[in-house]
Amino acid sequence: MKPVRTILEMKPLPKGFFRISIDQGPSTEQHKMHQETVFKHRLSTGQMLEERAWKKLLEDDAYFTLLDYALARIAERDYTKKSLKEKLTLRKAKPSVITRVIKQLEDMAVLDEARTLDRMREDFLQGPPKGGKLLKQQLLKAGFDVETVKATLEGIDPAVWAERCEAYCQSLLTRYKHETHLARKRKMMTAAYTKGFDQEMVETAVDIVLKRATPVDEEALLATRFKQLKDRYNLKDAKTRNALIRTLLRQGFAYSAIIKMIESEGNV
Repeated sequence: MKPVRTILEMKPLPKGFFRISIDQGPSTEQHKMHQETVFKHRLSTGQMLEERAWKKLLEDDAYFTLLDYALARIAERDYTKKSLKEKLTLRKAKPSVITRVIKQLEDMAVLDEARTLDRMREDFLQGPPKGGKLLKQQLLKAGFDVETVKATLEGIDPAVWAERCEAYCQSLLTRYKHETHLARKRKMMTAAYTKGFDQEMVETAVDIVLKRATPVDEEALLATRFKQLKDRYNLKDAKTRNALIRTLLRQGFAYSAIIKMIESEGNV
């Protein structure tokens, strides 16, 4: 005789679920089921379910529950098919259920990779100035294939990247306003590289921005730095004096200007 389960009680729960009490011969089981499962199978108190019907019911319940989860995740951010599959796999769902959910999302036009790609590209270009390398990383991480990412980047006018790079470098002037010209240039280039702009573009943008910038009074800046540092070093000792010179050189000051400053203190 085929195993039979009997529904003893059905109690509505929050968020679209039911608690189903099942009589399974010697024992009673409690199952939390999605309301769509209940409606699809027209479950009711006293209904008897054979093993085959029970397995189909559980499969449908896994599908409806996972579909709800997927829709909630898509509402939070964009997903590619690959990245969503990875997310759903973490729920320990069966591959067949995941495939069914993905197909349903595509049929609903909720999971649309072309639209997701367009939106990610536009969001990136409308956001803070960052370079193409970071967009490439972002798209690859999202699950787009290499050729799609390459075509997307090639479709963006190089002038757009140049403008963004220059805008980013311009924003750095305030941060590095108390730096020498050399230190400014070095730090601006390093910062722009980390934002995903390529080397040639960065060099051009930094040169343009620095030419427009108000020149740094390096003599006054050196005097200030020297005043801040000199008490930490014994300038009468060649070893510590050379350490101070190296520190100021790393900050972009000219060697001749440093020596002149030290000489003015009567320590050389």
